[in-house]
Amino acid sequence: KSEVNNMLVIGENIIQCFQTVRDSGFTDKRVIVVNVQRITGKKTSYFSYPYSKVLYFGIETAGVLDIDSELIMTFGKLEGSSV
Repeated sequence: KSEVNNMLVIGENIIQCFQTVRDSGFTDKRVIVVNVQRITGKKTSYFSYPYSKVLYFGIETAGVLDIDSELIMTFGKLEGSSV
């Protein structure tokens, strides 16, 4: 959560944070993903995805034997991005 806090702009509020393979934070303006290389913990990537670029999303809920839930989001190309 502290890494997401450091990326907030004035007036932006955190809605929810999750610690998974990639740490994620949902604010009232965007999704922030923090990818820490778990082996050394020295290399970290930060990604910011505004909600206005969400093309579609899907949700998979947990089952009886499978306790994992998933949120899948696809984003349109951001202006000036190289991806």
